[in-house]
Amino acid sequence: FSKREIPKEIPTINVQAGKLWLQGFLRDHGFVKSSSEARRLIAQKAIDLNQKPLKQEEIELSPGEYVIKIGKKRFVKLIVS
Repeated sequence: FSKREIPKEIPTINVQAGKLWLQGFLRDHGFVKSSSEARRLIAQKAIDLNQKPLKQEEIELSPGEYVIKIGKKRFVKLIVS
């Protein structure tokens, strides 16, 4: 963490390509306690997708790999097919 690198061991989740409602996804997988917490983190630009802050609550994902950073220390890898 001190070098601001992505850890090697992070949870990996497979999802389908298309629209993803970020608040529900993070809540359902236990990364945040509630949708309102996710909404607050998005408003504070504390959630990054591939090292770029997210500004919207719904994102469009095409096939590939993505890393979501939640706050300073929580990471999840998405494999989109």
